[in-house]
Order: sequence, then structure tokens, then C-alpha cells
Amino acid sequence: MNAPAVSDQKTYWVQVFNENTWREFLDFGGRVTGFRQTRWRYIQQVKMGDVLLCYMSRHSKWVGILEVDSAPYLDLTPIWKEDLFPCRAEVKVIAALPIGDAIPIRVFKDQLSIFHAKNWSLYFINSPSKWKREDAVIVEAAILRASGSSSSPSPDVRP
Repeated sequence: MNAPAVSDQKTYWVQVFNENTWREFLDFGGRVTGFRQTRWRYIQQVKMGDVLLCYMSRHSKWVGILEVDSAPYLDLTPIWKEDLFPCRAEVKVIAALPIGDAIPIRVFKDQLSIFHAKNWSLYFINSPSKWKREDAVIVEAAILRASGSSSSPSPDVRP
């Protein structure tokens, strides 16, 4: 049997939450995530098995990992109070950290390529956004360790 093509490997994305949207996502069951209508073009690129690394704005911390469990779809069912976020996908929570245990982005200042940019925070303006595999593996492993998860990064990921 041939090894899977690179295009068959999961893609890593960053999803930006604020404290309220993260709490509301979890309170709704942590099974559906959403994005603004303007991001529909990007969410259509998200595939089942892809990973969403969850970043909390204003706190500048990593709070979780989600695995995409469906194709993207549009839904107007209210979940969040601040916006509709109608571009959705079903997800499975792999790890969810309490805000107090979330990992500050600056912990990775010597490890992530984004810190080579003067304005690294611009990487967190839009959500979802593709994330470099090399950076994603570092963040994914740290979140899994912090959550005490017995999971490890997927075998198709080689740090």
C-alpha cells in the first residue's frame, strides 16, 4: 500500500475565540464551531480530520484543540451572543484548557516562525487561517501536555 499523499494529510488552522465565544462554544456542547460569513471561502477549505488550534484573543493564549468532524455548512441557529457565525463545521474537542491554564503565546517566542515577523499578532486577525505544520505541531504538543491528554499528535505529523 502506498503512503498517503501530502494533500491527504490533515491541515492545521488557527481559530480565534474571545473569552465569551469560547465559553459559549463549550456551553453549547463543544460540537459545533462557527465563523463569520466573510470567511466562507476559507472555511470551505477545511476538511474532516483537520485540526483547529484554538487561540484566545485579549488573553493571547492557546486554549484548545478541535478536530473537524464534518464538511463545512451554513446554519443560522443561534449559538453565540455577539455574532451569528453561520459558517460552521461539526468538531470534536481534543483538548480544552481552563483560561487560567491556557498557554501564553509568548512561551513560544523562540520556537514559532510567526515571531520572525515584526507584527506577529496579525496572524490572529482572521479565523480560520492556515497554520504552518512546523508551528502547529509545537503548539499542539504543548496543549496536549497541558491538558494531561494521553493523546499525541497524529502519526502523519513529524516534528
